[in-house]
Amino acid sequence: MTIQPLPQHPCNDYFIRIRDFLASIGITVLLQPLPKKGFFSRTYISNTTIFVSENSDISLGEVLHEAGHIATMPSQFRHLIDGDIEAPEILEAIKQYLDEHFHDQLSCGLEDPTCRAIFQIDDPAATAWSYAAALECGVPTEILFCDHESFGGLKQSREIHHMLSLNAYIGINSLAASGMTCQRTAAKFLGKKPFPHMEKWMQI
Repeated sequence: MTIQPLPQHPCNDYFIRIRDFLASIGITVLLQPLPKKGFFSRTYISNTTIFVSENSDISLGEVLHEAGHIATMPSQFRHLIDGDIEAPEILEAIKQYLDEHFHDQLSCGLEDPTCRAIFQIDDPAATAWSYAAALECGVPTEILFCDHESFGGLKQSREIHHMLSLNAYIGINSLAASGMTCQRTAAKFLGKKPFPHMEKWMQI
């Protein structure tokens, strides 16, 4: 498979940093025609691969956000990702797992780390993950919110970015509840670094 070189673009260096970081944690980024139409018009996710359309401007925020969805999905369901994390095959596999393992309604299945992770699969978690990943890559976190339509408009995009910078965004709670990071207060008592430091980049 031949991957075309990136055209001259002010974000090329950022793209390479992001691609290399994602490769280091097990997520592959391929710049080539999309295999199918996905949730977004310029990217498509399948298992642990992100396809990025070579015929459009690269949306770095879109790449990192989709990487966040891959990373926060429990590993035993990750192979079912094919364009949409809420595809019927994934939902059915998750339902079957919960039917077999989620017995104690009062404890919310907290004894099972996969159950904990399942309950935290959401868009805010992917957004918070992408923010931490951008910092880890050394790229401006503002790039995550260039496509304002993805976050309900310019005002909401700015609000989300501001809340993330204050460690006050709801998605951080999702990452912490699933064991991927620590909230500020918990980190203080546990002697750990708080978000945006990640305890692990890929969910179990």
